[in-house]
Amino acid sequence: MISFILTNLFSLLGIGGVVLLIFLVFFINPYESSPLFLYLFYFGVFASIFSIYFGIEFNLRKRFIKLQTELFHLKKALISSFLLAIGICVLLFLQMIRVLTIWDATLLLITVILLQLYFNARYK
Repeated sequence: MISFILTNLFSLLGIGGVVLLIFLVFFINPYESSPLFLYLFYFGVFASIFSIYFGIEFNLRKRFIKLQTELFHLKKALISSFLLAIGICVLLFLQMIRVLTIWDATLLLITVILLQLYFNARYK
């Protein structure tokens, strides 16, 4: 029982540390700081998009699809939220360096959709 409590306590402290980092990163202007803060900014954007979308999708899957196990829902939600967060971060990075066009965004969207379809077929 004690190990279960300590494991959950360390997990909550780790999650709290990441959340604190995300809130600190959003108060930094990425254009006026060093590249380290720019990387931290994009990591914060990635982590926030990933965690919000993962929480929403996992809960919706668990609530509406009751025939599967929670591990099945966990894998599906992790894959799709990771792909979404990576896609949005790449789009933001391309916009930052001023090379984003509608064609680049369309190709990236098609790539994310194809990867999602591949993983859906693989983890059926």
